[in-house]
Order: sequence, then C-alpha cells, then structure tokens
Amino acid sequence: DECDGAAEACRSGRRLKETVRAAAEDAFGAKLHVVIAGLSNTYASYTATPEEYDAQRYEAASTLYGPNTLAAWQQQFTYLTRAMAKGTSVPAGPSPPDLESKQWSFLPGVVADEVPLGKHFGEVSEDVEDKVYHAGDVVSAEFHSSCPRNDLRTGGTFLEVQRLVPGVMKQLRRHVRAQGALYTMTAGTAVREEGFERWGKSNLRYLTFTDTWETAYLDNDFGTKFIWSRPASISTHSTAQITWEIPTDVVPGTYRLKHYNAYKPLIGSIKQFSGVSSSFKVATGNSTATQ
Repeated sequence: DECDGAAEACRSGRRLKETVRAAAEDAFGAKLHVVIAGLSNTYASYTATPEEYDAQRYEAASTLYGPNTLAAWQQQFTYLTRAMAKGTSVPAGPSPPDLESKQWSFLPGVVADEVPLGKHFGEVSEDVEDKVYHAGDVVSAEFHSSCPRNDLRTGGTFLEVQRLVPGVMKQLRRHVRAQGALYTMTAGTAVREEGFERWGKSNLRYLTFTDTWETAYLDNDFGTKFIWSRPASISTHSTAQITWEIPTDVVPGTYRLKHYNAYKPLIGSIKQFSGVSSSFKVATGNSTATQ
C-alpha cells in the first residue's frame, strides 16, 4: 500500500499506481498489487492531472500546488518505493510549519466545568449491567464528565475497554524462613506471608503477583462509542456515555470501561481525570439477541 496526504483524482490515482508499480517491480515482481490510500495523516487538497488542471473544473481548481502536483508525487513516490525495496533509510525532510497559533477561532472557549454536589469528575452515574455478556451485546456506562474541547486528546483516547490479566509480577521481596513459615522483613519487623512463588534456587528472594488491567480497545475501534452531552446548552454539567459492542473475536474474561477527560475550573488551569466502571464478565458464544 502507498499512502499520501492528498485526494487523488481518478486519473491521477491510476498514473500514480503505475509509477509505484514500475518502481517496485524489480524487487517485488510484476504481479504486485498497488493500492493508493489517500488522506493519510494530513491533507494536501486535490491532485489533478496536468490536462485536468488546464480545464480548471472542481478538482483542478482545488489542486493547490499547480499543474505539476502529480509529477511531484510521482517523483517522490518513486524515490521512496525504491528506498523501501532496498531497505535503505531516507532523510525525514523538512517539517511543515505549525500554524495553529495563526488560526482564528470564533468558537467561545470553555468557561467552566462542574459536577453535581457530592459527585466528582469521572464518577460513574450509570454503571454497566450486572450480567454476563457475549459477542453482539452492547455494554454501556455513563460518567460525570466535562467538555471534551478542554483536551482533544490528539494521539490519545477518551475511553479504554480494559481486560483483567491475572498473575503479573509486582515486586521482589526479601524474606527469611523460620519454623517452616515464610516471613517478609519490613523495617526490621517479621511479617508472615502466604501465597509466594519461589524464584530460582535462592531462598532469599520471592516474587509477589498481582492482577493488572490491559487495554483491549480504544475510541478509534469500530465497536466503541464516546457520546458526550449536557442537560442544557448553558449548563456547566455534562456526562460521557461509553458504549462497547462486543466483537465476535473477543477474548473471554473480565472487562471494565475506563473514561479519560479533562475539566476546567472557573479559576485555575485545566486538570486531567479518569474514572472506571464496575467489572463485568464476557463469555464465549454469541448474544441471544443476535441469534
């Protein structure tokens, strides 16, 4: 696959595919299947052919870099494809300017975020149902939240579906044995311990084990949704609903939903927070609702 940051017009895409195919043919063979994936990571507007550019219809008029835009893409893709075929690295090239500070926004900023009295940001307002879920079921939880414009979490996530992983090493402890029992020495006090696994041949070091939560799905997965709402347009209160439609290839186990966001107090700087739902079981088999 070849990815670029422009919307290729139909004829431009075909010409670019042939350019890449010709550059890669010696390394990968004549039956190479080339796919052009446009709009990758950035946007450089349209790419029309020189002939289309002369006609100045919609795509051509939106080809911002002139009639030789396609030729420039072909030149650079040939260069990159040959480097990839040889396994050689290429210089990163110049970085585009950061123009964020020069952009105008007419959208008012967030004044403040608040939660109902006695509640805190990230606290669950509607928890997951207490039942065993299966593939095809939809899990949902709602949290006391804040305006997501406080932090767009670029490169991050507003949610995680987490799976419980048991038995991960937590720490290494020193111990002594006395009268057949295991004791951990802490600040000179011998505390009797249970459930330790011996490590190696040494009788001086033991490993403790604890459960951990690993990330299984994020807000960019097809089965998850982050739905933010407030009770009124001028309200400082808001909620975030997280839903997860369980896929057919899910790993059975114990899961929970976790929400990330940031709130803005009336006075002070933006602060991060998170919250988790209760855990729930996901078993093998499909939901009866989908059968």
